[in-house]
Amino acid sequence: MTCAEVTRDAVGLVASPRGDHARVAAEAHAATCPACARALERAQATLALLDAAPPLPPPSAAALRRASAPILRDLAGRTRALWAIALALLVSLGFALWAGQGGAMVLRPALGLLCVGSEVLTALLPLAVAAVLVRRGRAAGSAAFFAAVASAGGLLGHGHLHLHCPAQTSLPHLLVFHTGGILVCAGLGALVSRLPFLRPASA
Repeated sequence: MTCAEVTRDAVGLVASPRGDHARVAAEAHAATCPACARALERAQATLALLDAAPPLPPPSAAALRRASAPILRDLAGRTRALWAIALALLVSLGFALWAGQGGAMVLRPALGLLCVGSEVLTALLPLAVAAVLVRRGRAAGSAAFFAAVASAGGLLGHGHLHLHCPAQTSLPHLLVFHTGGILVCAGLGALVSRLPFLRPASA
């Protein structure tokens, strides 16, 4: 063991059990190195002072409330966002089941991608607004928050598709591409939340 290692880890070394390999090696080194012996002695004295110090009083109820308040707010916000995503999916699924009249129409991927793209496009504006709010410190930029915003935007596009989509009565198409598009929007929102510029401007 080198002098730099003993000096750097002195407190941890003397706090470890007597038979610990690193402590034994450090003590063997210190037996022939006065500087490292002093470092270990100082570390031992520091631990002795800490052991002799009176225990710290437990935090007050007010301090615990102050410390837990932002955590609880963040958890509540994430929970609301997850409920919003679930609600968007349920509404989309309800639309599909209400409008879909069967599965006779074969799935057309080209049309389906257009439908998904339409929902994604309607999600971009609310995502941009959410990004501005997060950038200004007006909202928490969690993945759940952005996913909820994108899901709500995609749901608007879903409503538009029910009026204009050529396959608006095909249940398989509605389930795969219209309701599936809501999931795509939610995933897009979660990805947007990871963009590095989405930090409060004051940070």
